Amino acid sequence: MTTLLHPFKDLVSNDLFVKLAYICNERENQLKKAFEVCICTLLVGIKNCKDLEVLLKAVDEIEVSFEKQLDDFYTHENLFSEAFVYLNRLFPNKKERLSEMISNEMCIKSESARVLFNVVTLLVLTNLKKEVPENLFSILDKEAQILYGILPRGVRLILGIPNAEKGYDYFESSRPEIAAFSFFRFKKGK
Repeated sequence: MTTLLHPFKDLVSNDLFVKLAYICNERENQLKKAFEVCICTLLVGIKNCKDLEVLLKAVDEIEVSFEKQLDDFYTHENLFSEAFVYLNRLFPNKKERLSEMISNEMCIKSESARVLFNVVTLLVLTNLKKEVPENLFSILDKEAQILYGILPRGVRLILGIPNAEKGYDYFESSRPEIAAFSFFRFKKGK
């Protein structure tokens, strides 16, 4: 996959995934696949972000305790709600549509997709705040096609990625059980 994707995937322990799967009432393997898509979506948003330094300075204001929030959760909508501000900056007017499309494409509930998108946002931004790679934008530019290939078609269309229907579809090539369900099926040309 990508060199940027692996470190972010490793930020979540198996215990956290088990708790998230239990709270969201989702299968763990579906949640892991959706987690990967959320990371790629967020990285595309960061790639297109014009004021990343300002965004990362704002991350200082949050103190995130994932375990505590999972232990003390009340409703899915309030779980990790600190991420709303950052998602609105990265994806103005698209945050809800993106989480809904991730929900549809990855076959998880809408509220689970929102919670997962919030978790990913907080994890990635707090991790980037600790250490931003010098050449983050050039790395993202080099890995853009790989990131686009991991994203389901519907998410690519919402993000406005050109030639979304012609991109390498990671899920169709390596995960046939996910590709079986897609709102945006395109007929392959002869």
